[in-house]
Amino acid sequence: MSIWIKTDKENVDWQAVADILDFCGLSHFDAKTEEMVFRRSYAVAFVCDGDRVVGCGRALSDGICQAAIYNVALAEEYRGRQLGRALIESLMEQVKGCTVILYTHPQTIALYEKFGFRRQKTGFVNFDAKGAEQEAWLEKTGFLLPEGYRFGDNEYERRPAQSKHNASE
Repeated sequence: MSIWIKTDKENVDWQAVADILDFCGLSHFDAKTEEMVFRRSYAVAFVCDGDRVVGCGRALSDGICQAAIYNVALAEEYRGRQLGRALIESLMEQVKGCTVILYTHPQTIALYEKFGFRRQKTGFVNFDAKGAEQEAWLEKTGFLLPEGYRFGDNEYERRPAQSKHNASE
């Protein structure tokens, strides 16, 4: 079959998208919810093998200056063929001219560095909706620095951190 990149939201196998994202641990929504998520996104890219969706990614953006890439995933049997690169290139082209942010699995940092992404020291994320168990997993696997972590290389960083537990005190 021929492998190609699809950048529109019509005639997409949303169940395949949901299955790929679930397998990769990026999302556990059902097909209908994934359809809503992708349709509300500014840019989308799907890797197709013939009519079969085997990869996906999306970006949120204002279309002028800011964008964020999410849900870049490939079916396992399609990895190692530069298809993840093709997904990212497609999304980057659709948000050309924008500053692009993303967060990724610690195992894929090197991939994004090849696209010119640099790690940030001041990025923050709030996973309150995910619960303590999910937050602990994110910290254990390297997605999050330990709560209250400071780099200590400037005056602000040397101040003690306020945790979410004592922020209102």
